[in-house]
Amino acid sequence: MAYARKPEHVELAHDLLKGCGIPRDNLPYTEEFIGLHIAFCLRMEGEKPTYNEFWKLLCAAAKKGGLAKEPKEAADG
Repeated sequence: MAYARKPEHVELAHDLLKGCGIPRDNLPYTEEFIGLHIAFCLRMEGEKPTYNEFWKLLCAAAKKGGLAKEPKEAADG
């Protein structure tokens, strides 16, 4: 059985992205991406998404908005 994305999966992915310390576009091939994938899979039942399917899910979740990171303040000095 193949993974089938559901609306609640997009919500979960959005919540995980919100708590992530780096922007979504910087995630592929990082330990953070693998950690998000594991956290997602532990919270859901049924067929788990592949890394590629999970990336597409994160992209769909990002379209919901509200994930912009605050700009870092320039260091004094």
